[in-house]
Amino acid sequence: MRTVLMSSAALLVLGCATAANATTTELPEEILVEAVATTELEAAVAAVIEPPALVPQVRYTGYYYGLDNPRQLADLIDRALLTDPTGRSKINEAKCLADGSCAAAINYLESFQDKDPHGGWTLENLAEKLRTLALNCDLDGVFQMDRIIVRGPGLGQTDLNGMTRSFEDGECAWVNPATGRPVLAGKCTNPVGERIDIVCVYVDIEVRNPREFAVVWARYEEETDPCFAYRRVSRLYEPDSPNARWQVIPDNCIGRPCDLTDVNRALGREQVADGAIPLDSPGRYQIRLSPDELLVLCLKYRTEQGQVESSFAAGFRWQQDYQLVGREWHARGYYRSDEAVSDGHSLSGPKGLAFWAADRQAERQMLGLATSR
Repeated sequence: MRTVLMSSAALLVLGCATAANATTTELPEEILVEAVATTELEAAVAAVIEPPALVPQVRYTGYYYGLDNPRQLADLIDRALLTDPTGRSKINEAKCLADGSCAAAINYLESFQDKDPHGGWTLENLAEKLRTLALNCDLDGVFQMDRIIVRGPGLGQTDLNGMTRSFEDGECAWVNPATGRPVLAGKCTNPVGERIDIVCVYVDIEVRNPREFAVVWARYEEETDPCFAYRRVSRLYEPDSPNARWQVIPDNCIGRPCDLTDVNRALGREQVADGAIPLDSPGRYQIRLSPDELLVLCLKYRTEQGQVESSFAAGFRWQQDYQLVGREWHARGYYRSDEAVSDGHSLSGPKGLAFWAADRQAERQMLGLATSR
């Protein structure tokens, strides 16, 4: 019967007439050809008008807009984790659709563990640590930032270092006070990574005596330095890395007095910033700073009688005191003057002034050299 050879669309067009003519009699050949042709035509038309399969639209979004401080974000995360303890549900699905606030708690955790690897971030303490962040409105330059890749409903992908931008006028960052790392941008609460538009240089020093408890420092060029930080290292000239644990350098004196009068007189300059780095124990330490900066370091120790004494070190000068190690510029602070000599420096004509004085006599000689330069 004719309906066997025709599509359902053709049946709808024929209506009840098809049912009235239903029979088991074979159709003539010309009718069969016509029916087959009709079926092929309908298939072609269907192929043209059939809508393509829907592909989820990819969006690149921020983490969470419209917050005044991380404490508000912490409250939102607390509530989200009560609903979904895995942290894999968006904090606010409706707000994600409305303005691109598409983060889940797990997105923040993945970002913080990458950007602040020594910050101790876990899903359990995420909200608690957010409430401890400190405000910093003095960050200049271009920073790496994370974003969310959204491909539909459900958890978005954490896009580590997926974008770079500068902080806008009036926009601040939120910093982990335990590590000194900026972790949140003020506008979109996107996690913040490394500043990428600056080059830093490094000073490597050694501490060998348990009675040495602090390194007094002074800078002579700029009051603020975006590179300025320190860390303990396993070897001299250890290269930097994104996961290196850099710490904020304190600007307060440890174990007074922190008197740089003699150094300033020798250099003929006054410092614009100073402080002291606490020493946990003997070992190797590295200080990161900007090129063109003049850095002075002074090692402090306690005598057997408990008195506070200081070694002497003049400035680490760019570029006289630096050498290229791999892809980085490093200067070494020699623990003893004889080690500086054995490494190619001479007290009568030093390449630079970057070494610890071995004793008072060496200090006086060094002061004389600095004064005569």
